[in-house]
Amino acid sequence: MIRDYVPLLELSRPDMFKEIPFDGTKVDLEFPIEWKFGDLLLATTEGKKSVHLTKLVVTCSYQSAVCDTNSGVHHEYKSPNGAVVQHTTFQTQWLGLPVTFEHQSDSSGKHKVSRKFTTKPNDEG
Repeated sequence: MIRDYVPLLELSRPDMFKEIPFDGTKVDLEFPIEWKFGDLLLATTEGKKSVHLTKLVVTCSYQSAVCDTNSGVHHEYKSPNGAVVQHTTFQTQWLGLPVTFEHQSDSSGKHKVSRKFTTKPNDEG
């Protein structure tokens, strides 16, 4: 299913999702899918034709996560000129995988949030 494919794509190619804001705004994204000759055939009135390229168009947004303030690791850095940078890290799980959320604010008031997958899933079996 598409709803299972998109999170897997995000895990393997997070760069393809960089245009999605963290405020819940929905963004349309197009993902090209290249096929090897003969892997995907299209039935036409003139017979089967090999498909080389398709695209998946999806509407994506990020859902907010609420982390208990006490569960985070908080740091504050101050430069000699008085500029302050605050950095907080939260450890949690997403899709059954360990994930790190980071929040950083600086004296300009700009914020940066990133998500980093910290480990690969455990092999079962």
